This record gives sequence, C-alpha cells and structure tokens, in this order.
Amino acid sequence: MDRIHCFLPPRVLLEAPEQTEYADWWRQARADSFRPDERAGAAA
Repeated sequence: MDRIHCFLPPRVLLEAPEQTEYADWWRQARADSFRPDERAGAAA
C-alpha cells in the first residue's frame, strides 16, 4: 500500500456513521447505485 487509509471499527457505519469522517458520503449512499443520492445534498 502506498497510501495511508483510515480503517473503521467493525459495524460503525451501520451503528454510528455520524461519528466517522465519512458521514456526509454515507448519508448520500444508495443501495442500488454508485451514483450519490441528490436528495441527500452535496458533500461538504
């Protein structure tokens, strides 16, 4: 690996996503597509 990655604790995106640096992206996530959900707003 030539990059530093932030590893999250198990299940944190399911149980407390707002406590991660990925909270904005997680709110925009869709189960059926890789395209962000426009209704969730743009990531800051």
